[in-house]
Amino acid sequence: MPKLRHKIDPRPDLEAGYELDVLVAREVMGWVKDEESHYWVDGERKIISVPSFSKEIEFAWEVVEKMESDGFRWMLTSRNPIMSDLKIIPCCRFLRYGDGVIVDDGIVDAPTAPLAICRAALKAVDAQTPS
Repeated sequence: MPKLRHKIDPRPDLEAGYELDVLVAREVMGWVKDEESHYWVDGERKIISVPSFSKEIEFAWEVVEKMESDGFRWMLTSRNPIMSDLKIIPCCRFLRYGDGVIVDDGIVDAPTAPLAICRAALKAVDAQTPS
């Protein structure tokens, strides 16, 4: 039976915005900032600025595609904590199997789907990093 590795997200308080988008660009997407040109580079092309991964679903979907290409399976769903409340809360989870280890840091919820995707991706990438 595979061993389950589970780590606690060090930054669950990050809200949607530039700081989180930069963290996603570095840690999830693998981009680096060229200090001379100030461009973000993803290995194939230069990117003028970091997209709004945590606010725009079209850019959050790039995160999903990157995680898939890195071998993660994913789930995006919603929950309703109180049945009488009409508020739907987006939830995301990334899961990866390999080398006898299941990387799964649980379901992450957030006020928006892009934010849930970004937080879940960061947790999954953090969980796969050796302790």
